Amino acid sequence: MGVYARPAFLSAAADPPPPLPVSVPPSSLTPSRTLLLSMVPNSVSESTVRRELEVFGDVRAVQMERRREGLVTVHFYDVRDAEAALAAIQEQHMQQQYRIGRHYDAVLMNNGPPHPFIPPPQTARGLIAGRVVWAQFTVPVTSGLPDGNNQGTLILFNLDTRVSPPYLRHIFEAFGPVKELRETPNKRHQRFVEFYDVRNAARAMAEMNGRVIYGKAIVIEFSRPGGQVKKFWKGGPFDNGTTNYNRRNLNKRPPLSSLENKPNVRPPRRDYERSEGSKSWSSGGGRRGKMEHDPRFLINEEDAIVESDCSIRDSRTTVMIKNIPNKYSQKLLLNMLDNHCIHCNEQLAGGGGGENDQPLSSYDFVYLPIDFINKCNVGYGFVNMTSPEATIRLYKAFHHQNWEVFNSKKICHVTYARLQ
Repeated sequence: MGVYARPAFLSAAADPPPPLPVSVPPSSLTPSRTLLLSMVPNSVSESTVRRELEVFGDVRAVQMERRREGLVTVHFYDVRDAEAALAAIQEQHMQQQYRIGRHYDAVLMNNGPPHPFIPPPQTARGLIAGRVVWAQFTVPVTSGLPDGNNQGTLILFNLDTRVSPPYLRHIFEAFGPVKELRETPNKRHQRFVEFYDVRNAARAMAEMNGRVIYGKAIVIEFSRPGGQVKKFWKGGPFDNGTTNYNRRNLNKRPPLSSLENKPNVRPPRRDYERSEGSKSWSSGGGRRGKMEHDPRFLINEEDAIVESDCSIRDSRTTVMIKNIPNKYSQKLLLNMLDNHCIHCNEQLAGGGGGENDQPLSSYDFVYLPIDFINKCNVGYGFVNMTSPEATIRLYKAFHHQNWEVFNSKKICHVTYARLQ
């Protein structure tokens, strides 16, 4: 039997999805509103991609920067629409693989001319310009989106502890279907409300921020899981285990002087933290001196870890960062935290063994009080890490370290915040 030459138009669709290049966004272990499409024809236009995918729901944005490599990122408003699109695209891919398998089985079993290959229908759902592609969930790069900090989840502060989850759901479902309500351990005044659709989250924040519930004015912000966009993920069959992070610097602490731009976070108006930081603590003595020497707020990394199972004994996650240079902006602080989280997560991913069982480093809240008269910060800030382990890593990285920025001689101090 002679050698059968595969038709040229099968070359892209017949092969399994190739490994993705080094600097693609990391895949997501959980459903997200963002899909990374691979094997996309490089001649396809943004309007075509948008039109093909809007059959599943409204598309928030399409990023075509990697089109020449066959990569396109699509952002949906609603996570359910992204799930439907992913299922249809992957189903088309599997059907194509089945058709190709049947085709070659027939070729091998017959000595006569091969049967004609039947391509997928040109107008089927889940195809891009009539071509089979591959899709996977990916972590959204929020800096590339208008209002990118809105990923559908609101964090509520200063909430009365008597507010029950059913009552809270009833209030917020007036703006659209709520996917999930979450509580923070040991922080009953704080709740997370996740919407399926980011537009409903935006409406809820605009309408409810500052509203009084059970006699308390609540403060609402978009939840911002910092440090997760660039972190290492072993999240899927196409993750090649690398990112665009400079691995030559893995053994170095990220510099406090980095000036990379990051999305900003609006300073909150939390009364219970204003009471803690209502005065400038740039000078010694007074209330600050009491805080620094009060053992209740000091972080002891040795006492915090239970030796038997290396778990964290102290469950507090909100820290106060003191002696911040007054010219240090909120963007610089966010960048410092992001770099720290990237650094820690890279080391966790590459460490092997039991370290991979530890929670990754990320944060969901930052507050840097600003003196608007003098146009500078007041020398301290608050950060809530998402796990006690991440809190200890932050402490070990920055406590008693020089800031090395603006020729400052200040030494960074990290303690637990009074209110958790």
